[in-house]
Amino acid sequence: SAARAGEDKNPCIWWLVLVGMNVSNKGEDLYAILGIPSDASEGAVKCAYRKKALATHSDHNHSPEADDAFCRVQRAWQILRDPRQRAAYDQRDEIPVWIEIEKSAMVYDPSENDWRYDCLCGGAFYADDGDLKLPILTVSCDSCSKHIRILNRHPPSPIQQEEQ
Repeated sequence: SAARAGEDKNPCIWWLVLVGMNVSNKGEDLYAILGIPSDASEGAVKCAYRKKALATHSDHNHSPEADDAFCRVQRAWQILRDPRQRAAYDQRDEIPVWIEIEKSAMVYDPSENDWRYDCLCGGAFYADDGDLKLPILTVSCDSCSKHIRILNRHPPSPIQQEEQ
């Protein structure tokens, strides 16, 4: 493999860079990579990761596919160990996201009882309080094909929004 030939000391570096950039999973089922169900506990995720990492690490597995398998296991672990990234992955819908925004960037409309973010096309992205209870939400524009991801870390209440 390239890693063993000295061409690349860390074959997983590109996987980890992609994870950090929130790039799509390209259809891979991260739970299947670790051999666990999607409702697995944090402990089960950690246990499965350790077993798969050991089984696929090049120190223990000398097959030509070991480096790639180890990278996939690392990528699954990087996402599934973090509650926020796991929630985002669980909501995956393979829709390309135009932009990520904080909920605080949205405007609350009390007459409609919803939150709005204006799109470049003149349309808008809408979400109601029920939708925004999720930490991460993907919403489509009402006029074009763009989608945004709304991050709801520390949301102001509608009353706080009106006071601003």
